[in-house]
Amino acid sequence: MSKMKKHLLFSLIFLGSFALSAQDHGQTMPEQDSEYRAIQEELKDVEANDMYLMGDRSSSEGIGHGDGSSFAIQGGVKKNAGLKSSGKFNVTAPGTFDNSTEYLEINRVEQIRNFKTKGKWSFGFSFIKDDFDYRDPGNVFNKTYEESTGSVKGGVLQVSMNKYFTKRYLLMSIGMNAGVGYNSGKGIFIDNTQSSANFILWTLPLDLSLSVDLPLTSYFQISGTGGPSFMGLIQNRSDRDTGDKYKQRRQVSYGYFYGAKLKMSLSSMFKESAIKMYSNYDITNYYFTLESRFQNYENFQDELSISGASFGIGFTFEYL
Repeated sequence: MSKMKKHLLFSLIFLGSFALSAQDHGQTMPEQDSEYRAIQEELKDVEANDMYLMGDRSSSEGIGHGDGSSFAIQGGVKKNAGLKSSGKFNVTAPGTFDNSTEYLEINRVEQIRNFKTKGKWSFGFSFIKDDFDYRDPGNVFNKTYEESTGSVKGGVLQVSMNKYFTKRYLLMSIGMNAGVGYNSGKGIFIDNTQSSANFILWTLPLDLSLSVDLPLTSYFQISGTGGPSFMGLIQNRSDRDTGDKYKQRRQVSYGYFYGAKLKMSLSSMFKESAIKMYSNYDITNYYFTLESRFQNYENFQDELSISGASFGIGFTFEYL
């Protein structure tokens, strides 16, 4: 009887030791089925929902999903968390894309290089100082608009439009320029005394142009232009009543002009602004310009000629 008790006690000890060994090795015994099934259900729940590695499920650090969820890597280090992705997923694995800023910069430069040469026409405006020579027999213009008390020589505000017809080695275009200039002063009598009458002279140049541009670098470009031109003059005096035939004097002359520009590409200097202007307004390139202009008109109805050179500044915008 005591021998049977010994065998029974030995069997119980053996089975207990085997069960503990199986648990340590990830095996299941019949009495562990319920625990095993619970673990399996938890794993299914993890797989079906957020992708968390085994560990702290409450952590939200790590790599993001497109739907806003995330999974965590224990001990992981966030890098480049502030980088924006142009795609659907913003995935940046730890330890990668250390040079992402440089990569984005290169991509931005490539974008600008692709669209800045696609402009088909341009629009510009400029201000040109009126340093042209006005010549008449009695030097009346200079006495009235330059030497009289309170005289103003306002300069010329000019707008231009050009259409490119080739953009291979040189950029060639045809176009038109139109401007308006303002001058005012006191009238002068024959004995050179100054009157109290105010005189206003409007100058209205109109050009047909052929232009050739030569890119020097991505930042600078030089341009030459020229063609036939017309100049209209409208003079108004304050000492005559409305309707008087001497109240206003109008005349026009044909002539020619030519000029040059140094263009500085603001698109190349301000890349973020260039991309926005292209996206919103179809502006492929835009420039700050330094300009020179020579003109000559000698066929007015009065004995008057306008010639010489002057300088100005402006902006030019190229469009799709």
